[in-house]
Amino acid sequence: MPWLCHQLGSREHYSIPRALHSLGQLSLLQTDCWVPPRLGRLIRATRQPSLADRFHSDLADARVRSFTAGRLTFDLQATCRNLTDWDCIMRRNQWFQKRSLPALRKELTEAPKKNQVVFAYSYAACSIFKEAKKQGALCVLGHMDPGPEEIHHVRECCGKVLESSLRPRDDALHSFLALRSSPHHSPCDLVVQTRAGSPP
Repeated sequence: MPWLCHQLGSREHYSIPRALHSLGQLSLLQTDCWVPPRLGRLIRATRQPSLADRFHSDLADARVRSFTAGRLTFDLQATCRNLTDWDCIMRRNQWFQKRSLPALRKELTEAPKKNQVVFAYSYAACSIFKEAKKQGALCVLGHMDPGPEEIHHVRECCGKVLESSLRPRDDALHSFLALRSSPHHSPCDLVVQTRAGSPP
């Protein structure tokens, strides 16, 4: 069963695509930034040196499509616009989905395979899944946020002090979970809770 993984960032050191590739099931990893070792020194000289680590040797011979130049451009524009952290994250999620759709469409229509699976993580999944469902693919969501129950617990434990810092993320999380939890409208077929607290 071929899997198309759409991964913004290097979550969990690419553990999902690495596992699939080791089983011969990874058809494509599509990611925002992919930097083979020969380019690492060049990327370290930019304003985003951490992007130089966007590579894993376990995926050296895998099919990987990335938007590295576009990601560097996005980050430069975000810096110039003084975007807040959360606003920047949400815009980057939208940017990644928009960039991913043409390649996903092409992958699913030009090389249709029975039982194709599209995997993506939480906030950067909605548009990708909607397109994948149009093409008849199974959609698997990787979700690392603890969800509203954790937010409720934090509020009970810490009081209203955290209210202002939680609200922007809370609103985005609730709108995402509403889409995810509706069985008749959700583009997601399966939710996989991955390790909580891992950096994106």
